[in-house]
Amino acid sequence: MPTTFISYRRDDSSGHAGRLYDVLAARFGEDAVFLDVDSIGPGEDFAEVVERVLDRCDVLLAVVGRAWSSERLHDPADFVRLEVERALARGLRVVPVLVGGAVLPPAGDLPPSLRPLLRRNAFELSDLRFRRDADHLAEHLVETAPAVEAFTLERHVRAAPEAVFDLLADPARSVAVFSSVTRVEPVTPGPPGPGTRYRQTSRVLGAEVDAEVSYVEFARPHRLTTVVAGTASGAPSRIEYAFAPAAGGTRVTCRYLVVGEGWKLRAAVLASRAYSARRARRELDELAAAAEA
Repeated sequence: MPTTFISYRRDDSSGHAGRLYDVLAARFGEDAVFLDVDSIGPGEDFAEVVERVLDRCDVLLAVVGRAWSSERLHDPADFVRLEVERALARGLRVVPVLVGGAVLPPAGDLPPSLRPLLRRNAFELSDLRFRRDADHLAEHLVETAPAVEAFTLERHVRAAPEAVFDLLADPARSVAVFSSVTRVEPVTPGPPGPGTRYRQTSRVLGAEVDAEVSYVEFARPHRLTTVVAGTASGAPSRIEYAFAPAAGGTRVTCRYLVVGEGWKLRAAVLASRAYSARRARRELDELAAAAEA
């Protein structure tokens, strides 16, 4: 996930911002999400920290409650105004997040520097569906973030596409099929399908690494696309699998993309080519062995 800054007004939406932080930090790691209360140490200058953090962030979530556009927003020294202004000026992706039944104010109620916010597509977090909406927001951030292909692999498997797809798409069978996977814990109930999520622990370079896997495309038996957050490279990955009949079996194509922006994306791509490609090739071999058994 791109590094995300949560901007909010404390007397307007601190509860919503805190809940959103908990969801994103649990899913993508605390280092990927900035919330001032949890991220600024005692005695640090707030404005200096905000400037420094924005320099390394990719996304700003502007949490907008019913009192967000108060008179303070017209004060050039208002911290909420400064955060959003600077994010817009830096060209960051800025997402208005509406909470508590709020709507974006009309242009006349905003200082000119903040009016570009009205052209950004807003995302609503309902109090009744907060966790589900926050999960959808997290998926949107990953799915719409820039991604670079790190590598593509192919493997012929002597089994039908349906059998290969079902084997790969069933998290409950991962520990038995893949030697690096040590534990799988479902997040969403029911059989595998669109929106399936689960936590997976794998052994990577001698250490155990936790990740959350989401199915963002589930087109049996042709295509399966997963988003993996919490990877060893420190950046989320999007893995696109394609299954095509070929020579009495199935040609499996694995396209591995790294999600992110800026220098972090370039570094993660290099790390993925160095380490993830070998693991992915081994897992395709193990998938073939299990499907052909």
